[in-house]
Amino acid sequence: MTKKDETVVTDPISDALGGGHMVDASNCLYDLMRIFLNIPKKDPTKLFKLDEEGRPVRENDRYILTDYKHGIGVPFILWGFGGIGKSSILDELAESLGGPFTTIFPVTKQPDAFDTVLVSTPQGVQRHVIIGELAEVIDRGEDGVVFFDDLSQAHDSVQAALMPLFLSRQIGSAKLGRLVRMVAAANPPKHATYGNTLGSTFSNRCAHIWVGIPPQEARLKYITEQPYPYTHQLDIHNLVANWREAWGYYKSLWIGFNSSPLFEKLGHKQPASGSAQESYAWPSLRSTEYAFRGLATARALGIKQLNTEIVAAFIGPGPAIELVEWMNALNIPTIEDMVTEKWQPRPSRPDVTYVAYNSLVEHMKNVDLRNEQAKLRRYAELPIFYKLLVKLTDNSIGMVDYSKFCLEQVINTIFCQPNQLKKLGYDAEAFGADLYNELAKIYSDVK
Repeated sequence: MTKKDETVVTDPISDALGGGHMVDASNCLYDLMRIFLNIPKKDPTKLFKLDEEGRPVRENDRYILTDYKHGIGVPFILWGFGGIGKSSILDELAESLGGPFTTIFPVTKQPDAFDTVLVSTPQGVQRHVIIGELAEVIDRGEDGVVFFDDLSQAHDSVQAALMPLFLSRQIGSAKLGRLVRMVAAANPPKHATYGNTLGSTFSNRCAHIWVGIPPQEARLKYITEQPYPYTHQLDIHNLVANWREAWGYYKSLWIGFNSSPLFEKLGHKQPASGSAQESYAWPSLRSTEYAFRGLATARALGIKQLNTEIVAAFIGPGPAIELVEWMNALNIPTIEDMVTEKWQPRPSRPDVTYVAYNSLVEHMKNVDLRNEQAKLRRYAELPIFYKLLVKLTDNSIGMVDYSKFCLEQVINTIFCQPNQLKKLGYDAEAFGADLYNELAKIYSDVK
């Protein structure tokens, strides 16, 4: 479901072209773009220097970053017919972000433009990016927006040259900054001047949003030049503050999905070469991960009621409906239900078991290691955690290896090493024996 005045409709023309959802240019569109701009490849809390309260630090209107190599943002493409304002929407978005904005028309470039060459400089021989617009982005540092306009007019060879850039921010031996976002606008290939189908391996690296004619409210805002109040700093703050809880939840669902019958149906469905769907979203291991990370990002940012739209942007509208229905029907037990044994793992539903136990693991791992009292409270929960893990070793469940995997994650997070209990001054005798060794005995007894 979507919020009021954020209507998602199915357009028969786009269906014929293989597109699916058309997203009206209202707050729904901007919320989707906010999500895709902020999806982290890994843990974003490690990317930013944080103050004592865990908030990202800024100096001279820029974030101070650590040496963590993974950035944020997934490339997305606005699809729609010519003249409906796609480029204007992205111009407005870049202005709201406040960083440098560079526009590139791939149709005017040759493949070797997206590479580097050796250049002699006063500092010695260095590699420089051939294409000037990208060189400027790299020289400016960590942030900015690169806009690829009329992407569907790019030749196949140019698309191939762009793939390292869209997948890993790599251009030759140079890399874009970790806060540089890549966005694109494209017309359906049959409606572009020099329309080319995007290859399925290229399209699978992006989120896809179909843009229809903007509704009246959005048109009036455009005509009267009312800027969209994009809260980029607030989004970064919320992403860092809420990511681990949000990703813990959706990672559990992702793990469960990989053990469900639905995964066998949707797991990897690459469109046939030359088909209409090749240019758009389709389900793969990569795009499904993006979908779950997108859901976690929305949760961290406080954006609600867009689950189907987020998932559809990565795996297509049909598979998205099935995946969201699967999530809604899971009936995941709460941590309290597991601890009080109101819920028991069932051999017939390994997907629910995986989701439930990974949620339990994330609960155990989610502790402030700087707080000794918080760690001691978590240690006190270990006997119950161990007891629940033993349930997985039952022959009817048959998840001995997974129970060990759960144990290792928690031990490595809150102990670092098995003997950390005594090093931290915790009285292991309170449990009657060394808990880690006790659990090792349990596993050794499993036949």
